[in-house]
Amino acid sequence: MTSFWTDGGSTTSFENLFGAIDVPYVLLPSEGITLAECLSSIPLMVAHLTPTDLTSNFVRGNCLARTWPGDEWRTEFVFVIHPSPLVEKLIEGIRVDPKAVDRIEVREIATGLHIVMKNDWINGPTGMPVPPAATIKTDEWRMWTNSPTLNEFGYLYVALFLAGNYARYYPDKWLADVESSSAISLAIEELCSMAEWRVPWLSLCEMDLKMYVNEA
Repeated sequence: MTSFWTDGGSTTSFENLFGAIDVPYVLLPSEGITLAECLSSIPLMVAHLTPTDLTSNFVRGNCLARTWPGDEWRTEFVFVIHPSPLVEKLIEGIRVDPKAVDRIEVREIATGLHIVMKNDWINGPTGMPVPPAATIKTDEWRMWTNSPTLNEFGYLYVALFLAGNYARYYPDKWLADVESSSAISLAIEELCSMAEWRVPWLSLCEMDLKMYVNEA
């Protein structure tokens, strides 16, 4: 967020700008969940799914805010969704107060969207709850386009459990995958490498009740 002050100066800080829709996750299906479903629903696995023929459930984007404090304050929130064939599915889950439609500008960028929401001292603040997302860096988030049954920590936990069971109970197949550098073995290798730092990171955020984010 960048704040512009009446003396001509400005300051920049990092803050939570949008909140996820506050509803419970959908229940896990009775038939359970697969490793493939977990890998498709882990934000930091997006770049490693192509060799596995799995499809990511995410779109990328970023957001920023510009504010002019004071008695006659005004704020502009900018919400950018990067071009993706999944954008149409995503926007079905974005909700805006009908009374605020005249303060929201939407512009298409290829298959992406550029949304500007304007608040001021006359009309007051308004919100735009969005589907759950994981903040990757200060200039990038990745948002679920499906209805996730778990959060990021949950998908990591279950994926590691399933991968461990595969290696433990089917060692002959697992060794064959490792020796041939199969797509699934490379995906699991990346999963383990990423989870070594991401799981403690998410745990710290939860225990400290703060969101820690890598700078871009």
